[in-house]
Amino acid sequence: MNIHKSYYETLYSRPVVALSGYCAKYDLPDSLYAYLAYGGTTGSAKDALAEGMLALATEKGLLQPGQTVIECSSGSFAVALAVACAHSRHPLMLCMPATVPLERQQMLTKFGAQIVLSNYVYGRRGVEQRAQEAVEKYGCGTAVTDYHTVLADPEITA
Repeated sequence: MNIHKSYYETLYSRPVVALSGYCAKYDLPDSLYAYLAYGGTTGSAKDALAEGMLALATEKGLLQPGQTVIECSSGSFAVALAVACAHSRHPLMLCMPATVPLERQQMLTKFGAQIVLSNYVYGRRGVEQRAQEAVEKYGCGTAVTDYHTVLADPEITA
């Protein structure tokens, strides 16, 4: 039995499958692989992203135990992050446009997230501004959007 020192060691342990039949069918010159990201708490590939983002911020010393996490998100990643924050005991503040359906907002608050809305006319920039204002106002949060980008868009290597 393999015993891990930390839950985070298991985050990306999902199967990788060679798609040789696909390569042959479409006459692709190189090998093609698929990373099967499934099986997380919410059943989304975003689970590992949310947990990894918290782990990376903690590892870099930017997120302390019990510190508020502030993120601009309202979709499946917001749900995964709300679950990860609840599990790791980090309060979560989600900034989103006021056009997000009320049902989605209510679901996220049931997972423990605090919702901060911005006027939809300002788009993504307005949401990010609200997040920055929250970081400055409360002085106890950390905007982890940069980690979302780092983990969501890693360089793919052969």
